[in-house]
Amino acid sequence: MQEVALVLSANPALTLATGVVAGALLVLVIQRFRARTRPSSNSLEGLFTKDSLGEEMDKVVERRSFAGRSGAVLRARVDHLPQVGQLWGQETRAAAIAQVAQVMRAGVRNGDVVKTVSDPVSNTETLEIHTADVSETEAGAIARRLLDTLAQMPMPGMGPNMRVSASFGVAARQPGESEEEARNRAEVALAAAQAAGEDRVITAGEWEEIMLLPAPEPSPAKDTKAA
Repeated sequence: MQEVALVLSANPALTLATGVVAGALLVLVIQRFRARTRPSSNSLEGLFTKDSLGEEMDKVVERRSFAGRSGAVLRARVDHLPQVGQLWGQETRAAAIAQVAQVMRAGVRNGDVVKTVSDPVSNTETLEIHTADVSETEAGAIARRLLDTLAQMPMPGMGPNMRVSASFGVAARQPGESEEEARNRAEVALAAAQAAGEDRVITAGEWEEIMLLPAPEPSPAKDTKAA
């Protein structure tokens, strides 16, 4: 929804509240991704001992080997949803949620479950898919395919060139994990996806691997004294 972003940029008061929260998480996401390629003389310092890091990586491998048998939870929210309601009215806001739900129901298998979860406290609606017998990678591919379909659909009430976009958080069920626990991990991934921009998909595995990376080293202090 690039057009939405352009409208919002002209009204700083409208975006301040959401920008402060999303900005902090976005900085963390960017720093962690950059750390993937940043050399470090001691990449474990301040994070894990060698033993504990090995244990964490073993858990990642175990989760991935189990994921193909467990199914996954996909959680999605319309990007800039509060602003959609403010700019185009609550009727258009409701229509945007309904359109994303329609794309989901049309794009998943008959046995998959699609539902809308409302949070009256934050006034948000989250769309949720429960799908069986898929790995986390496959579930992420499903989310991206749904977003591709959504991008082709015009949104009544928002102008001929405007489209609704959404972001996904995806989590495969872990061994012994409850549905609520999988949902919570998908929610964390969704928060990271929306903080990173719009029209994004982040899996819980990707986010957990990012968090295992060593924290970026502080930038060296610059000498402001004249040479």
